[in-house]
Amino acid sequence: METNLWNALHCPSTTTELAVLAIYAEAISYPYMKAIRTSSDKNMLNLGPLHSRVYDHMNKIIDNPNILVGADASFKTATTDHLATLSIPPPPTPPAPAEPKSRIKPRSPDMFDRSDLGKLDAFVFQCFMYIVLRGQDFLDEASKVAFMLSYLKGSALNWFQTAATHRPRLIWTHVYGLAVLDPEVH
Repeated sequence: METNLWNALHCPSTTTELAVLAIYAEAISYPYMKAIRTSSDKNMLNLGPLHSRVYDHMNKIIDNPNILVGADASFKTATTDHLATLSIPPPPTPPAPAEPKSRIKPRSPDMFDRSDLGKLDAFVFQCFMYIVLRGQDFLDEASKVAFMLSYLKGSALNWFQTAATHRPRLIWTHVYGLAVLDPEVH
């Protein structure tokens, strides 16, 4: 056993690994344990900000190992001993500025009933303009299609209800619901 220990302590790989473990313990583990043990909050789920800062500190070490072993290394930059004070939550970040709301209030599209196909282009254009001007209200293509469908009535709405019941995939794959309005789509 003594021979194995002697050989291990004289093996460059083993001594390097031991040195790394010792540095990690001093720089991360011990200060982290001190921070969580001295925290007034015993619920680990509330220590998320502390864990984030430990993670960030480890990434700094990965990016620049000299903060641990460089000529200018100091305990303030190399260790997370300052984590005991970091367990106090940082000041709240100010909320992101609200997305400016458009002052333009677009007119709602006219209802479309398919009785006058000459009004189809105007209906599509009105829907398009509303969607463009209120883009923040439409998260995806499906919401745009649903918006357009909400302005159908009569035979156009009946056609959609029948088509959606029998061929739902066909309906939702057409951009902006044009399949619903086009009498050529069967």
